[in-house]
Amino acid sequence: QESVAILLEHQNEKQQALQQRELEWLADKIKMFTEEEQKAILASACAFAEHSLIIIPSITIQLKDTCSQQDLMYFVCSAFFNMGKKRNDIVSFLYKVFPLYFPAGESALAKKMPGLEKVKERREKENTQK
Repeated sequence: QESVAILLEHQNEKQQALQQRELEWLADKIKMFTEEEQKAILASACAFAEHSLIIIPSITIQLKDTCSQQDLMYFVCSAFFNMGKKRNDIVSFLYKVFPLYFPAGESALAKKMPGLEKVKERREKENTQK
């Protein structure tokens, strides 16, 4: 039992480190939003990462010319796919946290959202360009 507890603790630490890395990456990607919006987005992202809860921000996240719908989907999908979140849950997160970006609704968003392979590909390209 002790070794199981140690193993679980180690997994939790690895998972927390992964979540931390991905949330920091996401934070870096959403710098085009106002400071208040960034805090609201990250608070929602933390709740989703840690507890799979979707907390709707108390402010409305505004559309930005410097962040397209595609970019936003990529940023959020990449971070949460890497944390092992399910596609449908990520769709719900995007739709509820960024309603102005996805006025056509959740099912339209689900159809537009990139798949895991596309997201991984883009992230790898990004990493090799650094």
